[in-house]
Amino acid sequence: MPSAVPLLPFLRAFVAKTGYKVCKQDERSVVMLFSSQDGDMKSKYYLVLKGRDKEADISVSCVWSTNVPPEFRVKVAEYCTRANYGLSYGVFKIDKNDGEVIFECTADIENCSKEAPTNIPTIIDFYVSIVTSTWQKYRAGLTQVADGRISPAEAIRNAESSRGSDSD
Repeated sequence: MPSAVPLLPFLRAFVAKTGYKVCKQDERSVVMLFSSQDGDMKSKYYLVLKGRDKEADISVSCVWSTNVPPEFRVKVAEYCTRANYGLSYGVFKIDKNDGEVIFECTADIENCSKEAPTNIPTIIDFYVSIVTSTWQKYRAGLTQVADGRISPAEAIRNAESSRGSDSD
């Protein structure tokens, strides 16, 4: 069932409130470019906010600006699968054709848009926090697997060491 209120104005208001720099907008989404640096590793990614009125959902995703080379896509797919195993929210995906890696969370807001539309900004904040913190936690391992430096299992152990995970 469609959203009771248009979603894009909520997404644009979120961006305006945070001061993030927008690099692209259309009738459904807002895209912002970020970059981060860990030591000698610099990584750029896009934070994409989409509102789908017809489906009554909001999607928040990080899209890595680097496509994984074909020879490392299977390893990165394994890394994504291992990462997904322990996640409560969201999913890592790799496009097997072009090597694009995305981490995405989607929130069904059908009831919220009808009964409490003022809660939509809180939902957006929550999902942006989940997506950005999860991306930050796993991106170093993703980069290392994507260029063949370490195995997916080792990268996951490193990323999840703060949780004491010992998954192989």
